[in-house]
Amino acid sequence: MYLKNTAYVLLVWLLVNVSHAAGLVISPFRANLNATQTSAVFNVGNQRDTPMVVQVNTVEWLQQANGDDVFNDTDDIIATPAIATIPPKTNYVIRVGLRNNITSTQEKTYRLFIEEIPSPHTQKTGLNIALRAS
Repeated sequence: MYLKNTAYVLLVWLLVNVSHAAGLVISPFRANLNATQTSAVFNVGNQRDTPMVVQVNTVEWLQQANGDDVFNDTDDIIATPAIATIPPKTNYVIRVGLRNNITSTQEKTYRLFIEEIPSPHTQKTGLNIALRAS
């Protein structure tokens, strides 16, 4: 459906299977934003026994004719907080919203990247993996 004089914003979260195993749970996976629905809420859960620090980045998401993804910096949307510490075994709310009034009639797609910031208090032996989900 084409919305005249309204930008149709689609936020897509493609959550990789490893994220659940790493203790990060995100819901919902997508949100539609437009002139009347200018914000959305996402729950980010930490299923670990230790705190998790995450950073949220927003980008415009385009696909080239050959299927390659292109990510461009954008000021169209904002995610807050940009950095958060999620306590163990709890959920945290990330809010996403349009920054400006929608004047475009073109559909736009954005992607949110949630990156785990490694803790300086990790094990001294073994492998530590920082997760990036989008």
